[in-house]
Amino acid sequence: MKGKCIILKNCRKKRVRRYDDAGNYIGNQTYLRNLYEKTHGPIDEPEMVVVQGCGNEDCHNPDHLILKSLSDHFRDIVVALDPPVGEKNPNAKLTDEIVLRLRALKKKGRLQRGDISRYARQYGVHKHTMQKAVNGQYWNHIQI
Repeated sequence: MKGKCIILKNCRKKRVRRYDDAGNYIGNQTYLRNLYEKTHGPIDEPEMVVVQGCGNEDCHNPDHLILKSLSDHFRDIVVALDPPVGEKNPNAKLTDEIVLRLRALKKKGRLQRGDISRYARQYGVHKHTMQKAVNGQYWNHIQI
């Protein structure tokens, strides 16, 4: 991306009235699409959408605007809304293996009173986090 982001709040959903060369009204389009067409030329494929390539939805730097198919755009949204779970989360202190081992101990009745707190201290998590992981409220993507 060339240049820094140009931040404009509350413009993303604005609609712009479009006119042809003769001055006749031809419809509305989004502010971003209008900005893209003014700086990069007309978009030949109507199913393409204009998005911020930098990822900042308040950015209106014309150099940061890119075209994407609607299906690619929706796939990117789903990926962004689906955060990594378990040990795939970069902030995770527990692993699938640890949680499975503790759940197995609990299932066999070998997880004694105070063990949850001890394991929580050992792995650097709060005792309630450890309790919920062992009970399946957290880390529910893995089954014993």
